[in-house]
Amino acid sequence: MKRVPWIPVAAAVVFGAATAAASPPPSPDRLSPISAYAGTWRAEIQQLDTDFSKAGRSGNVIHNDCWRATLFYACAQTVNGVPGALVVYTWDDKDKVYATYAVPSDGGQASKGKLVIEGDTWFFPWDQPDKAGPTLHFRVVNHFVDRDNIEFRQEFSRDGIAWTVIQRGLERRQGPTPAAGT
Repeated sequence: MKRVPWIPVAAAVVFGAATAAASPPPSPDRLSPISAYAGTWRAEIQQLDTDFSKAGRSGNVIHNDCWRATLFYACAQTVNGVPGALVVYTWDDKDKVYATYAVPSDGGQASKGKLVIEGDTWFFPWDQPDKAGPTLHFRVVNHFVDRDNIEFRQEFSRDGIAWTVIQRGLERRQGPTPAAGT
């Protein structure tokens, strides 16, 4: 049996950092677009009657307290005054998307997702296994009409091609627009 050398944790971290430093990190400017969602927003939501929702209307006040630390952008999000999650964004240069990590306020397991930005439209896609058949595809689509208004919808698809809207609505910024890149 070949013996594996013992490496202290600190040495392993330093070794990993030195190895990672060999390739240049992505530009911090890649994170600048995320700042568009900082601040407080009032959402008017229309739920549709689908397999995943019942028809109705609701509203929320969403506050994103955001900041940037070099190659990370983070937003602590509250919904109607209740802490929701800390969402950390990084740029995935290999896949050319933003990686997202949502850490729930209850201490539960963080979830990994992705964000794709195409012009003024942001896509948050994810897949979910379905007991009755193939994988279900979901996405939230946020279209920035301007700096202070977002038209959004949540959709699902059984084939990844035809999408059914679950809910849709409008988010309006409340108060002044935060400075870009904060």
